[in-house]
Amino acid sequence: MARLLEAVGADPEATLALADQGAVKDRLKMECATAKALGLPGAPCLATHDGEIFWGNDRLEQGLDWAKRTSRSA
Repeated sequence: MARLLEAVGADPEATLALADQGAVKDRLKMECATAKALGLPGAPCLATHDGEIFWGNDRLEQGLDWAKRTSRSA
């Protein structure tokens, strides 16, 4: 993880320390609960304006195409 953080210009030690704080963990739990309440199955996830859900990086392009197509017909 440290190498990845360094690769994007983040300080690994500071970033990992921040991620371990209770407030950050609580925020993650809250965001996960919100996603679950919205019916989102995981990440990445794209929900279109008409409620269609596309889950997974391999479905992103399909979801964007769907959103473009249905927004024109709306």
